[in-house]
Amino acid sequence: MAALQKILVIGVAVLTLTSHTVAAADLVVVTEAWAPYVYEDDEGLKGFDYEVMAAVFKRMGRTIEFRFYPWKRCLSLVRTKMVDAILDIGLTPERSKEMFFPDENISESISVLFFLKGRPDTFDGLSDLTGLRIGTILGYVYSQEVIAAENFTREPVRDIEQNFQKLISGRIDMFISNKNVGWFNAQKLGLLDKVDCTKKKISGGNNYLAFSLKPENEVMATRFSNGLKTFKATSQYRRILKKYGQ
Repeated sequence: MAALQKILVIGVAVLTLTSHTVAAADLVVVTEAWAPYVYEDDEGLKGFDYEVMAAVFKRMGRTIEFRFYPWKRCLSLVRTKMVDAILDIGLTPERSKEMFFPDENISESISVLFFLKGRPDTFDGLSDLTGLRIGTILGYVYSQEVIAAENFTREPVRDIEQNFQKLISGRIDMFISNKNVGWFNAQKLGLLDKVDCTKKKISGGNNYLAFSLKPENEVMATRFSNGLKTFKATSQYRRILKKYGQ
């Protein structure tokens, strides 16, 4: 997405679609569409992490304004305190100084390498990528091992769809993606019969809802963390897990 597509307001009891900012919202939350964790279709907002976040805020009695932007824009907005929080972000030492991270993570992420079917899956470690062109995404944080590796070429693009396009056209050999996100988009693009992914993960970590460094958000991050931990013990949380095959 090159520009803001939708602004959505989550009330304490209802979800409303609107085309302009609602001043009454307590918090502004941003993210990039990252299906199946957070996305929008004709039926509205969806995704495992989105539904969990919305349920926790509802239980807290807080309203939010939800916006989709490209990932680099999301990072800029939260770092400059123009918004209150960013959904589905990984924790790094640098980011821990730029945002308030709850103790409780909202989900886990496993990243693999996607490649064209017919190519043998010989990946056992980064040394197996020597000489290859590996697709990445601008603004995403990868493991320190991947960042430090010098035996392959990184080719950053704007989004996962561009990585699939480059893979199909032979302009890259593989690309790194969250496993669930990769397969969701492969199905959406009609590429299930053309691509595969490595059995071994290349990295993994936790996904968080992180808050900008507005003074009031330090307490909000703690409250959200406690609320999330409590919510994970409910039957509603288990239903969301089942709905998204988690």
